Amino acid sequence: ESHRVVVCTTKAPRSSYGNFQVLNNLRGRTEQDVDALNRVDVDMWLAMNAGYVAIAKKLSKPVVAYFHGNDFLNPWVVSTPLLMKILSKMPLIGRAWYGRRRNLARKKIGLGIRSTAKILTNSTNTQNLIRQCYAQFGDIALCPPGVEDKFFQYRNGSDSDGSVLRLLTVSRLQKATRRKNVSGVLHALALLKENLNFEIGRASCRERV
Repeated sequence: ESHRVVVCTTKAPRSSYGNFQVLNNLRGRTEQDVDALNRVDVDMWLAMNAGYVAIAKKLSKPVVAYFHGNDFLNPWVVSTPLLMKILSKMPLIGRAWYGRRRNLARKKIGLGIRSTAKILTNSTNTQNLIRQCYAQFGDIALCPPGVEDKFFQYRNGSDSDGSVLRLLTVSRLQKATRRKNVSGVLHALALLKENLNFEIGRASCRERV
């Protein structure tokens, strides 16, 4: 609470969240966002999308990057030539050009990594993937996502009286994400259903391409 936090985004329903100031000043394309970011008065940037590492050298303040997975495996915010973008969406030749576009974006992230102050990652699996893709950068800190203490506290109100444990998972259910072991959790809960009163919610996410 002793630091002023400014959040830059492409869109947000309101201009502030608690003590955070929210600026809808980004276009979601790295090269187009350089000037907008440099106009904001901050001491350091925390890039919540690894793609913004591509412009780390062009930003006037140090960059700490938080890598998730697809944000560097299949970067979507890294600016690439318009012609390459058009060709990557065309029938027949699109797949080949999409691969070239993706590889160029990855290369830009790799070059930008040299200008970052620190790399954070959300899991050991992502940490290993970063080392495979960018072997030149070894200092990668593991920083699993967390929640505030109040997340685990029951709220007083009609929607929850504390008698039912509500569980929610948000993930992609596909072969490539079996390591998340959602099925294992469901089987474990099935063994507990006689002794634990709970409800399960699931929000699925489409793969970003």
